[in-house]
Amino acid sequence: MSNDSVGYENLPLEQILSFRINRLNSALMRQASLILAKESQLNLVEWRLLRLLSHVPVSIARDLNRVSGMNPSLISRGIRRLELRGLISAQRDEHDRRTQRLELTPEGQKLYQQTLPIMGRRHEAHCACMNKEELEWFNGMLDKLEAQTKIQDFPATENKED
Repeated sequence: MSNDSVGYENLPLEQILSFRINRLNSALMRQASLILAKESQLNLVEWRLLRLLSHVPVSIARDLNRVSGMNPSLISRGIRRLELRGLISAQRDEHDRRTQRLELTPEGQKLYQQTLPIMGRRHEAHCACMNKEELEWFNGMLDKLEAQTKIQDFPATENKED
């Protein structure tokens, strides 16, 4: 569906894609935060870091940022909190002292394994509102939108030929 028939300035907020996505993201984050606080005493950033580190056993913060798209300062604070709780270990890289190698500790792995089924059921519940074809279509649309976000150059004015 194209919004060409109605100018952007006249579109209701509910039809502006970035508004809807932001509202959905806020609701998903709120839901996850409540579940995580109740079940694991983790916040959402900490959960995401544990999840990332469970798939890449030894990583560096820069890689976590690149893969997740999370804000580097949130990653840094999350790493500090997880390290203080003994859930991850951080070791300086021998070759690049500015870089820390991160990995889950046994306690971090245990908490991750305890929390994983809960977050898995949440994920399944979200997917259950769509059939297989709808889910594939939706993921395809998300891929297209993500690719579109890489375009940074939108002209200030439209070139119209008279």
